[in-house]
Amino acid sequence: MSGAAVSVAGTALSVSSSTAYTVFQTCKANGVDPQAYIADVIVKVANNWPASRWDELMPWNWSREPARLAA
Repeated sequence: MSGAAVSVAGTALSVSSSTAYTVFQTCKANGVDPQAYIADVIVKVANNWPASRWDELMPWNWSREPARLAA
């Protein structure tokens, strides 16, 4: 039983690591600082960024300037 738990945990970590690496590389390919991008996107999503505007948060569309949410 414990072998299965380790396997599942290892798989989750592997997926997490590869996802993070993909985000970093996508940022770099688009001339975006990965650390600034991730910090900004986390703040925007935590502040209820509308799901209908998530396309603006993709690295190829992202802007460092604060976006205004529609009132």
